Amino acid sequence: MIKRTVSLLLAAALFFLLFPGCGQEKAAGEEKEGTGMAARESKEFLLSAFTYPEEVLYPLPASDGGEALSELLRRTVKSGYAGMKHQEGTSLVHSPYFSLTAEGVEVPVYAAPVYIATGNRGALHSFASVDLAFGKEKEAVFILTGLSGTDLSEPHLFSSDEKARVELKDGAAEITLTGFGTYTLLFHDDQESAFTLFVRPYADEEEEIARLRETRGEDKVRVFEPGLHEITYELWDEDDVVFYLKSGAVLLPKHTFDMDSDEDIAGKREERDPEYEASGVTRFPVMAAFQKKGLRLLGRGTIDMTGMDWHERCGPTFAACEDILVEDLIVVNAAEWSLIVSGCRDAVIRRCAVFGFRTNSDAFAVASSEQVTVTDSFARTGDDMFQVKNTGGRETKNVLFTRCQAWGSKARCYGVTGEVMGDISDVTFEKSFVIWRDAIWDNDRIGSLVVIRETGTGKIENILFRDIEVWYDAGRAVNCVVYSPEIAGSEALGVVFENVTYWAKMESQCMINAGEGNRMDVLFKNVTANGERITPENLAKKVLSDAPGLCRAE
Repeated sequence: MIKRTVSLLLAAALFFLLFPGCGQEKAAGEEKEGTGMAARESKEFLLSAFTYPEEVLYPLPASDGGEALSELLRRTVKSGYAGMKHQEGTSLVHSPYFSLTAEGVEVPVYAAPVYIATGNRGALHSFASVDLAFGKEKEAVFILTGLSGTDLSEPHLFSSDEKARVELKDGAAEITLTGFGTYTLLFHDDQESAFTLFVRPYADEEEEIARLRETRGEDKVRVFEPGLHEITYELWDEDDVVFYLKSGAVLLPKHTFDMDSDEDIAGKREERDPEYEASGVTRFPVMAAFQKKGLRLLGRGTIDMTGMDWHERCGPTFAACEDILVEDLIVVNAAEWSLIVSGCRDAVIRRCAVFGFRTNSDAFAVASSEQVTVTDSFARTGDDMFQVKNTGGRETKNVLFTRCQAWGSKARCYGVTGEVMGDISDVTFEKSFVIWRDAIWDNDRIGSLVVIRETGTGKIENILFRDIEVWYDAGRAVNCVVYSPEIAGSEALGVVFENVTYWAKMESQCMINAGEGNRMDVLFKNVTANGERITPENLAKKVLSDAPGLCRAE
């Protein structure tokens, strides 16, 4: 699997090289309207369950002996342009493995296909979502029951909610939680039986939409109702425009171009307005913005890209924009990168999720941007997940990823990945989890927590990984590498791993690959590897390096 650079990122890099002052206006204030971050005050417990209309789901008839499910999972192991072609409908199904109730309310459980590297096989990742306002008890109890013989033994709960707990009672898993966020359950170390619960602040969609229309204007708020919406692509053509995807709304981008080779990526083009011509985009992402301000992508909706060929379009993309908010979005089976922030300033992504299996379906990509926050989000997809790059033109700086969860079977989970065409500084990954990572196709190029330069000689400085648990990595949990021996003058300084715990099959490593003038400074501070703290005395055994002084331990 060879990592490709998305054409839009290259285009954005070119744009900022030509127009380096674009988007430098003063950032908007931190406070943004959206789906209210605090639950409403109430004496009673309030819960609204996320529900897809039946017509949007991929059918799994009980009468076919499981053939429909087998066909869905067979897609996950196919590769290349011939294997990752468009399919009819969505990739969303009712979960055959779990049912869920909360305070007596039945909560639908859905699932999306994902890939497992061990054994080269497909699986379903089950999930449910609720809007919640806590009552007097300030906690909520969810009962997860296994279906069709699903084994719920040895549950392990991943959550940033320190008071959350899970107990087995009468064969069911009782989940008690006290906050909003992402709760993932892994049972008996099995990648195939996983469940994630998204808990979001209680909100009234109609009230939110009315408030947005009042503050922004009727013509600035476009609403997608519950149900299936076939689209070609959607453009933010003005500042301050809101796309609001209601709970149960599914956008299904249509197949437009047959993609059969790498040549098709550049050769198959769409007619664009002069403004978008300047961006260099050859085909629009499924949702696209260029040089806009004050944009919002809100609601509890879903974008399912099953209907497109591999590499036909990227997911929602913001290029050269300012003051962006993306909230509560689910992206399924992306044809290429799932959610992109390129050349932007002041962007917030929160409570979003990405499920998928196609190669290059990277989850959250931040490139050549500043003042970006990605929080309370989840990814189990077919490439890198929470990543920072620099494709040129503007420094990448002041980026925060916090309270996120990653599950990777094809590439990397958190870090600086690939393109470093300009400087990258002051990036923090914190309070997050790697649940599982079993991709081992190139252990000098991938890992759970990484600073990996594949191209470019921009300076990398002040990269912090803090308060992170890596539950299991089949390769290297930590990998800091100058990948190409042709790179000289590389600097990766002030890279810190602090309060990190990991279990991994291989040693971590710090490598500069003999390039002239390459420098690296990595600190392991209170890092525990396979149950043993990394110290100055055992550092050489725990972390491989190809030059003296690349890493230290405290």
